[in-house]
Order: sequence, then C-alpha cells, then structure tokens
Amino acid sequence: MTNQEHWLNVAKQLYENKIAEPVLWLGDDKHYKEAKQIFGNNVQSMLQFVHRPFLFKDTDYDAHNNEFFESINYLRAKDICLKMMDRIDLNSSLGRLDREVYFHNIVIWTLKKIKESKPDVLLTVENPHSHAQYLIYEICLFHDIPVFKFNNWMPVPLLFLENIKTGNRIENRLETDHSNVDIQIEKEIQKFVYDIINKNKNFELSYMKTHIKNRLIINRFINYLKSGFIYDLKDIKFNLSNQLSSKYIPTNPFSIGFVGRQLIRKKRINILRNQIKVHEEKISLNNPYVYFPLHYEPERTTNPDGKRFHDQFSALIELRKIVPNEINIIVKEHPSQILVASKGSRGRSPLFYNLIKNLEGVKLAPTFYNSIQLMLKSKFVATITGSVALEASVLGLKTLTFGQTWYNGLPNTFSWKKNISYEFIISQEIEDKEAIINFLMSLNNNFSVPAFQNHSQRNIFKRYETLDFENLQSRRLYNLLANFFKNKLYNKIT
Repeated sequence: MTNQEHWLNVAKQLYENKIAEPVLWLGDDKHYKEAKQIFGNNVQSMLQFVHRPFLFKDTDYDAHNNEFFESINYLRAKDICLKMMDRIDLNSSLGRLDREVYFHNIVIWTLKKIKESKPDVLLTVENPHSHAQYLIYEICLFHDIPVFKFNNWMPVPLLFLENIKTGNRIENRLETDHSNVDIQIEKEIQKFVYDIINKNKNFELSYMKTHIKNRLIINRFINYLKSGFIYDLKDIKFNLSNQLSSKYIPTNPFSIGFVGRQLIRKKRINILRNQIKVHEEKISLNNPYVYFPLHYEPERTTNPDGKRFHDQFSALIELRKIVPNEINIIVKEHPSQILVASKGSRGRSPLFYNLIKNLEGVKLAPTFYNSIQLMLKSKFVATITGSVALEASVLGLKTLTFGQTWYNGLPNTFSWKKNISYEFIISQEIEDKEAIINFLMSLNNNFSVPAFQNHSQRNIFKRYETLDFENLQSRRLYNLLANFFKNKLYNKIT
C-alpha cells in the first residue's frame, strides 16, 4: 500500500463488508496505527520490514517449505533483492554479507507467515519495488499463489489491475456512467498523442520538466525541507541511539554522520558524471543504428516488469544478438541519472559505461542529446519498459520492448520473445495515430479506473485534485476490487 488515504479506506470497506481480509498488510507507516487498529497483528511496519529486518526476533521458523531455498525463485530473488537494497544504502556501506542476512530474515519470516495464514492472492497497489516486497512476490510465485498489481498509466491518472506474472488485465465494465472526469481524461489522452506529433523534437514528458525544475538551488532546498530533512533527522536519531548502546547498524557500520553522508553522495555523483563524459562520443546519425535509451536506476529495472531483463546489460546483449553487426546500437543515459543525483549516485556503477562499449558497435550518445531526433533516424527503438516506446509509436516508428509494460499491445510495438528477429521487426507495417488513440481508449474503457497510485502520481496530476475525482476513484476502486474478490477473478485470470 502507498501513503494515499483512499487505499486504506477501500481496504477498510472491503474488510467491514466481509469481502476480503488482509492477512498481511505492508503499507506506508503513515497509516500504521490506523491499519493496526483495524487489521490487528496482520499489519507490519514498513520501516522495520524493509529497512531493519535485522531487528526481527523469535520468528521460530521450523524449516517449513525449505524447498524454496533450492528453487529458481530463490536464486532469482536473491540476485534481484541484493541489487534492490541499493535503495536503502544511504551511506554506501551496506555490504553483501549484511544484505544476505537482511534477505534471509525476510525469507524465513514470510515462509512462516504464508504457512500460517494461507493467503488466496497477493495484491499490491504498485510494483514490488523494494527488496522486501519483491521477495514476498517471489515466495508467492513459488507457492502458486496468484499475484496481482495495479499498473499505472504514464500520461493520465489511470490504473488497471493485472496479473504480474502473465500481464493479463482484469476487465472493468462495472459502471456505465460517463463523468466529467472521464471526459477530461479522454481529452488528455488525445492531447498527449497530438502533442508528441505537433511538438516533435520539442516534446518533453512532464516528469522530466519537473526534474529539471527541481535542479534549481531554491527548489532543491524546498524539496529537501519537505521530505529529505525529516528522513535524515530520523535516521540520525536512530544511528545515534544505537551508537550509544553499541548496537551494530548494517546500513551505517562506520558511524558516518550527516555531513559525511553528504560528502560521500557528492563524491559518488561527481565520479558518475565524470565517467559519463569520458565515454560519451560524437554520434553520426547517417550510419544505420538502433536506439536504446537507458532506464533510470534504481527504478524501473528493479521490479517484476523487466522480467529476466531486470539488468539492462542483459537486454543490451540480447539486442546485440538480434541486430546485425553492421548496424550500430546507440545508447543514451537517462537524464534523471544526473538530475536526480541522490539516488542516481547509488544506482549505476561508474564502470557500466566502459562495460557496454565493449560490445561491438555500441556507441554512447551525450546524455542530453535530443532523444526524439535519435528516435526519428533509427531503424527501430528498443527499451525494457520505457515511455520512449509510446512516443516512438505515435511518431510512426517501431519499438522492441523486453519487459511487461502498461501499454502492452500498443500498435507499432513488439514484445521480445526468443525467436524474434531484426528482419521481422523491420518488415512490419506502421499503424497510424488513430490506431494508437483507439488502443488507448479501449484500454481506458475496458480495464482502467481513474485513481492516484501514490504521492508522486498525485503531484504530477495536481490538476485532478478535485472532490469529484476523489469520490470517483474511491467508488470505482472499491467496485473493481469487490468484484475481483467476490467472483474470485484471481483464480480465473491466468
């Protein structure tokens, strides 16, 4: 669960109406006390479960379902989860040995919890994008428990419910009313498509505009006071109390203070930026190439959407296998890797750029090179789950996607499979903008509900913060989930 009030209210309504009971509630700690009063001991603190599982005591795991430790789920989860712990490594000092202990603490706790509670389904408000959430997801897959998530649109505040493993969506045709919110969203979907066409090389996604705006010193200071300052203050208090009691804190074993942390961040950011500059090169658009823009780490590639391509390097190798050697692959770093420095400095190794240039014909374009210009001249565009595929499709270009995207099925996009070939992609006909609009409208009408997934989405779509929208999202989310549980759709959608 995220920190949005409507999710707790919907869950409470489902529980009180005896439609669904959460046997494990792992949500934002903003709602911890209230959720605890409603759902009792089924509620876990996100702070402890994600950041401090080393504080777990007396789990009393009896080795039930220890076959998990021999499964592909265990190996895959361990690889991905140890990487995802970069998110909590604020001091660049959370080592592999401690990460493994974090991992195994959560494994045995969750195996025991599933044995005792026997859940029917795992349902998540957003992608499992912390190590703890992802691990629960893998353990549920191991137990053949259906796993579902809400997936969010990028251009408008819409969500739909889908099976994480298969990508199959739950139909949502429960309400026939056509509200003012529905009309506004439909207009914005069409406007989004036409903006890409009309603005062309000047088109820029709203979140990128926000990142650029936030680079101003005054905005960075204001944003830090709003969120970072409080978090740092709590972390300082926690570290200080444990130092006084001589407790070992794996996320800060060397007792690095606030100033030391800022110096480490600054140093790592500068190293990353310098390595990007060292490996960037002048790009010629006259030679044939495929365009592969990178994702921002540690975001989109550390959740189930990427499937086996959670590591961008593995997708790049597969692309090199598909594309003939005489055709170059132009790679461009995601601007957020520099603009959102506090996380970006932990999310990418400075050695990565040298690694990818060891692949034949791979060129690293300047980070702020116009992305649409690179798209327009390419043979096709490749991405794991990026919004670049939507932009390319609208512009009449083909895209290969390696992961599971919210726009799966979009005209002019092709999902990776083992036998896909360069020749197949090149030979396909291009569909026009009307086909794209029709696809998006169908996805809206048949599967989606207007709703804010999390705080970030609410900030992006502030224009939708109206009473009409708030009431509509609560009603439609409740009706969608009530139908989902009552009719056990989690067992019918495979």
